[in-house]
Amino acid sequence: MSRQLLDTPAKHPFSVLGLADRAWNRIREAAFNAGWTPMTRLAETAVVSCVELSNRALHAT
Repeated sequence: MSRQLLDTPAKHPFSVLGLADRAWNRIREAAFNAGWTPMTRLAETAVVSCVELSNRALHAT
């Protein structure tokens, strides 16, 4: 039964389940894309900070 429900959006793209599946995927993708840019900036800042700290430690000795 569950396998049939999982296959329904793929086999019947214009069914209610197909429309709900596409809507859910669009919402998930939008949320992921909205959060991705700030996360990458934070990660980049953290990496640059670590590299700067290690460079200072190397030059201090």
